Amino acid sequence: MNYEDPDILDALAAEYVVGTLRGAPRRRFERLLRDSGEARAAVNHWEALLGSLGSVLPPEAPPASVWQRIEAQLDGRREQRRWWSSLRFWRMWGVGATAALLALAVVLSLPDPVPMPADRVAIVENQENQPMWVITANPATGTIRARAVNAQAAAVDQAYELWMLPADGPPRSLGLLPVSGGEARHEIPPALLALLGNAQGLAVSLEPAGGSPTGQPTGPVLYQAPIVEL
Repeated sequence: MNYEDPDILDALAAEYVVGTLRGAPRRRFERLLRDSGEARAAVNHWEALLGSLGSVLPPEAPPASVWQRIEAQLDGRREQRRWWSSLRFWRMWGVGATAALLALAVVLSLPDPVPMPADRVAIVENQENQPMWVITANPATGTIRARAVNAQAAAVDQAYELWMLPADGPPRSLGLLPVSGGEARHEIPPALLALLGNAQGLAVSLEPAGGSPTGQPTGPVLYQAPIVEL
């Protein structure tokens, strides 16, 4: 991946700050942060931009179930400390360590796993470069996730619809987009998934409340965004 590309670096920084950059891509980006001033500047930009959202959200007390789960976890840790100091634990640990070594030897003898398809992400911004939606597509699971950042509801009888722009052919709908901090998940049909790798980008149009009645954008195309492979 070309980390010197400003669009790629900006998209990765946004995903990192939002929290949707996970696993190996997140670890690679954290290594980049140690060496790249441009990457750190991009992260600082998104932290400042998204950090202001917390000041406009009303405080909300956590439900009682949250505290119950915390207390249960603390009780479990106390129980673990009692096991840690017992002779029986150390005997069981010795048996388990031997089994783990045998399992590791088996794993090392297996052929290398087939690499999984890379996730793809797009940050849809408005004319003031404010993030409206963070779009993440997972080819391995065939799902696409859209998270609203600054996008607010349109008129009562209108909705935002997400479109993929294939390398060839007309736009293809990826579903309606959430608003007001919401999140939506859509299954990607296999035929559409095959086009995602070479797509030119994404677009957002304003459509009737239930989406485009024709299968093509009928309202104005408001935003466009490139797709970045993680």
